[in-house]
Amino acid sequence: MKQWISVPVCVLALGLSMTMGEVRADDPIKPSQVTAEHVGQEIAVEGRTAVNRKTQAGIHIYFGADTSSAFQALIPMSALHRFKVDPLKAFDKRNVRVTGEVEQELGKFFIRVTETKQMKVVPRKRRRRSN
Repeated sequence: MKQWISVPVCVLALGLSMTMGEVRADDPIKPSQVTAEHVGQEIAVEGRTAVNRKTQAGIHIYFGADTSSAFQALIPMSALHRFKVDPLKAFDKRNVRVTGEVEQELGKFFIRVTETKQMKVVPRKRRRRSN
């Protein structure tokens, strides 16, 4: 009897954890798909980095050449000591997954990276040719 009860409970729990239109942190989206609807949500964004800059605020890693509108990961100066590698070099022109809460400031979307586990280089996804 326990088997019959546990299966519906698992299915119900899975269904409740995945609501329509919500992006899960383990299911990455493209940087160009981040919108105002994602602000406040914890998501994963995966894409190729284009430009990196160091400012007084920290290190900005842009997922697009146009820094005025591209999605970015921001590593605040206060969190730089946690990285064993130089983020400017480690994430330059690489495929990167960044996870965290989406924020918006001056019309730009970004994830503030305060822990090293929030960012990692990921393998490039190869497109398969269809014959």
